[in-house]
Amino acid sequence: MKRLITLFSLILVMYIASGQKYTFDVEVTGKGTPVLMIPGLSSSGDVWDETVGELKKDYECHVVTLPGFAGQPPVEEKNYLNYIGDELITYLKDEKLKNTVIIGHSLGGFLTLYIGSKEPELASKLIVVDGLPYFGAMQNPQAAPETSKSMAEMMKRNIELQTPEQYEAMQPMMLKTMMNADEDIEVVMEWGRKSHTPTVAQAMYELYQIDLRNEVSKIKAPTLVLGAWVGYKDYGVTREMTERSFQHQYRNLENVKIEMTDEGKHFIMWDDPDFYFAKIKSFLDEKS
Repeated sequence: MKRLITLFSLILVMYIASGQKYTFDVEVTGKGTPVLMIPGLSSSGDVWDETVGELKKDYECHVVTLPGFAGQPPVEEKNYLNYIGDELITYLKDEKLKNTVIIGHSLGGFLTLYIGSKEPELASKLIVVDGLPYFGAMQNPQAAPETSKSMAEMMKRNIELQTPEQYEAMQPMMLKTMMNADEDIEVVMEWGRKSHTPTVAQAMYELYQIDLRNEVSKIKAPTLVLGAWVGYKDYGVTREMTERSFQHQYRNLENVKIEMTDEGKHFIMWDDPDFYFAKIKSFLDEKS
């Protein structure tokens, strides 16, 4: 424990010495209403490049890459998601960002919900791209952290023990369920190669151990959720099943709009940009 604290302190000193105030990287582009963009597991903030290109004329885009992902230095923190969520809240407050729109993909969508439920007055609107309040209940609505703990521990252990050769062999098959284009698969694989394996394992574990399904009732900001299902249709998953799962997970969030793509897989912003941008722009144009 003492060694862990010393290592964590050293990392903080390194950040301060380098002039970086936060453990995540952030790039700011454009002018207007602030938009905080949070990528998913192992992803770079570059996943939002097309979104920034569409929004930067009217919005100030704050694009983050989370610690431990896609080459960003890791932070030694056992409660990774809570720590990062709280740090993003600090960033919004320190930078005095008003009426901020927060958009997150997958794990980033989970963090979007975390911020919105913990600080209900902080954001004007929330957008969740194929993310859920509780990842453990994707297949089984009755799942809970205590019933998913052994599976989450096994998943974490498997990620930690995975060799580079196993990663190269397994990732293309898994990523084919998440995006359509081969060139996009290679981009995401490269981000994964540059990610810190213990951080990825810990974050994945926590997604199955933190349940926000009740917490989202505290969210006050209008929320748009974009969901995907076609990546798993070969495994018997239907649009109706997925939509029902999303509605069940978000049942405690009062002001939510759920939209499903019939063409895009998990990376909706790449696979179905027409749907993606039409829904986002319409939602942003709506008066709260």
